[in-house]
Amino acid sequence: MSFSLGGLASGLDTTSLIQQLVELERQPIYREEAKVTSYTREQSVFRSMNTKLMSLRTAAADLKLQANFQLTSATNSNDSVATVTATDSASKGDYNINVTSLAKSHVTQMEGKTGNLAADLSGTITIYHEGLAAPLDININATTADTHEDVMKQIADAINDEDTGMSASVIETSGGKSSLVLTATETGEANSIQFDNAATAADGSKVTIKDADGIFTAIGATAFTEAQAAQDAAFSVNGVSVTRSTNSVSDVIEGVTINLQDQGNTTVQVARDADKIADKVKAFVDAYNDVMKTIRDNSAESKSLQGDSTLRSLQTALGDWSVRRVDGTADGFHLLSDIGIEADKGTIDGSLMTGQLDFDRDLFVEKFNENPEAVFHMFGHDDTSPDNSDGFARVFDSALPDWTSSVDGIIQSRIKGYDSQIEDANNKIERLEDSVFRKEEQLKRQFTAMEVALTELKNQQSWMTSQLASLSTGY
Repeated sequence: MSFSLGGLASGLDTTSLIQQLVELERQPIYREEAKVTSYTREQSVFRSMNTKLMSLRTAAADLKLQANFQLTSATNSNDSVATVTATDSASKGDYNINVTSLAKSHVTQMEGKTGNLAADLSGTITIYHEGLAAPLDININATTADTHEDVMKQIADAINDEDTGMSASVIETSGGKSSLVLTATETGEANSIQFDNAATAADGSKVTIKDADGIFTAIGATAFTEAQAAQDAAFSVNGVSVTRSTNSVSDVIEGVTINLQDQGNTTVQVARDADKIADKVKAFVDAYNDVMKTIRDNSAESKSLQGDSTLRSLQTALGDWSVRRVDGTADGFHLLSDIGIEADKGTIDGSLMTGQLDFDRDLFVEKFNENPEAVFHMFGHDDTSPDNSDGFARVFDSALPDWTSSVDGIIQSRIKGYDSQIEDANNKIERLEDSVFRKEEQLKRQFTAMEVALTELKNQQSWMTSQLASLSTGY
C-alpha cells in the first residue's frame, strides 16, 4: 500500500485531487453497473412473463378437459329435512328423499346413591372399544370418606380422557341426587353401549363395559337404564329404502353428501352448473389479460423494452390464437366472440386498444346452456384432419411450451441471454476496478514523489538562503 504526504510540501489538497482523478477513472465502471441494473430489470420482466405464460397454459389445459364442462351443483327443495353438498362431478339427476327417522346416539344412565360410601370400595371397570389401543382399566380405590358421586366423577373423568367411543357426565337430577350418564360418540345401532361381565375383547364398533367387581352396583341406587335407544337413519331415495348409522350420508348419490335434519320429504336436483364452467373460462381470460398487460406495460413508448421483438412476436401470436375460427361445430359457435369473449370490445380508437379480452359472462352462460357440447368443442376439440381446426384451449396448450420450456423455450433463451450479458458486464467491472485501483496507487506514488522533491528543494533553498546571509554579514 502506497504512502501519501497529503500536500505537506506543496500546500495542495492532494488527497482530494487524487479522489477526483480516480472518480474520472471510475466512469466506465458506473456505465457497466447501469447496464447490469438494466439487464437485471429486463430479465425480471421475462421471468415474470414466463410464470404468467405457464399460468395461462394451465388455465388452457383445464379447458381441454370435457369433465370441466360437465361440472355440477346440487339444489335442494327443503333444507329443514336435509341439506346437501355436491362435488363438481356429482351424478346428474332428480332425487326424491323421504326421511323416516334420524340416526341417534345410544344414551344410558344410572342414578347414584346419596351420601358417603358405606364401606371401602376397590375394583376395576374395563372398557373395550376399537378406538382404544388396549382395554381401558378404571381402577377404583375409595374409602368411606368418599361419596358415591365422587366415584361416579372418577369414572366419568377416566372415560372422557380416552377414545372410549362414548362420553360420560355426572348430572344432578333432583333433591341432591346425581346420575352417571353415558352417551355413545357415534350414532346408530352399531355404535351402541353394552354391558358384558364376560367380555374379553372389543365387539366391533360397540362400546363394551365389563364390571365384574360390581362397582356400579355398589354406587348405584338403580341399574343402568336406557335414556335413548341407538337408532339408525331410515330414508328412501326415489323409492329405494336406505338405512345408515349416521345422518351424514355420502355413499347413496354419487358425489353428493346428504345431511339429514328431520323427518319429511325433499327433492335434490343435481345439474350441470354453467356458472362453475364460466369460472374456468374467466380464469383463462384473466391469465391471458395478465400476459397482454405485462407486454404492454413493458414495451410501450419510453419503456426499457420498447419495441422488443420477442414481446411483439408473443403479442401477435396470442392475438392470432384468440381470433382463429374453430370449425366442425354448430352455427354460431366458431369464434370466441360468439360466446362472449372478445378483444377490445367496443373500442375503435387504436390508441386505446390493449389486446385484452372482455368476458361477457351472461352471454357465455346463455350460449353454454343453449349448446354445452358446442362450447366444449370450441375449446377442447382435437382435430386430426389436415385443416387442424383444434379448439382454442388445445391451440394454447400445445403452442405455449415453445415459449415456456425450461430447456429451449423462447423466454428461457432470453433469460439465459441476460445471464450472459450480466456476467460479461460484471467481469468487465471487476477488470476496471482492478485498473482503477492500480491507477489510484500510481497517482499516490506520483504525488508523494512530488511532495518529497518539493521538500528537498525547499531544504536546499533554505540552506542557500542561510549561506548568502552569512556571506553578506562578513563584509
